[in-house]
Amino acid sequence: MRIDRDIDLLQPHDQVSYRVAAYYKKRVKNVPSAWMMNDVPTRAYAAWYGRRVNPDFRVAFIKRVTHWFMDAYDLYQFIRPQEQIAVLAESDRRNAQKFLGRDAAVVRSGIDVRAFPYAERKPPVAGRVSLLAAGIFMRHRRLEDAIAAVKILTDRGVHASLTIIGDQENDKKYAEEIKTLVRVKKIGDRVFFSGRVSEEELVRAYQRHDIFLFPNDPQTWGLAVFEAMACGTPVIVSRGAGAHEVLTDRENALLVQPQAPREIVAAVEALVRDPALYSMLSRRGRAFVEERLGWDKYADAMEALFRRAMMK
Repeated sequence: MRIDRDIDLLQPHDQVSYRVAAYYKKRVKNVPSAWMMNDVPTRAYAAWYGRRVNPDFRVAFIKRVTHWFMDAYDLYQFIRPQEQIAVLAESDRRNAQKFLGRDAAVVRSGIDVRAFPYAERKPPVAGRVSLLAAGIFMRHRRLEDAIAAVKILTDRGVHASLTIIGDQENDKKYAEEIKTLVRVKKIGDRVFFSGRVSEEELVRAYQRHDIFLFPNDPQTWGLAVFEAMACGTPVIVSRGAGAHEVLTDRENALLVQPQAPREIVAAVEALVRDPALYSMLSRRGRAFVEERLGWDKYADAMEALFRRAMMK
């Protein structure tokens, strides 16, 4: 073991690390462990997720049986020893109950607002709007919904453009499907793929575009939403994303149903049509992130979790 023996508490983060913590507790020193679980690590959850993002997803019966035994072993050997579990959203808390049989505490992670400076901007000119989406290419990004929205806006005479920032190597098949969709809809002159960018380029993109789209479903949390808000970019967020749980529709964001391109279109049109709404969401978005999602709030919540873990 490379972990120091002189510690009072373990704080594994996300997958794999919780297993390391369990081994440490068993073989080195039995100290409390407070696990930050970004996503449920069981195979049963993976199958549920697969069906959510792809209706044709199937798991063979013999594999389901095998996965049940593997999950049972994982739950007993590695997850049971965790004194506390933290998750990012209420949806994950429910998933922890459903797939792990464990209670979890919701601890919202935040951003360093200083790294995402606010840029005051004018509302988009009627008939022209620039949209932005960002994230590693994965099926739950639902980029097809954003592209469908651009097509609808284009057909209505709106000059809408969409820039998609994100590494395409994680799911090359999905990336190719998205590019094919753009070609099929004949909007290649409206949709731009930027690939991976630096932190500085990402901030400039937030500040340069009119609206940030987050159609993700299902999505654990969504820090990109709050990065955009910190930069003053009004956001349109799917209710399938955990980020929506802390937002208020038409107060600091516009919320839409998941997998609903026409609702995205209606939200974009509302922001283009109503400069006062656009400016209000820009200002209040920044204020919300400053007040609610700084790292100091996250640190306080995690400290409280650590104290509960050490009391068990």
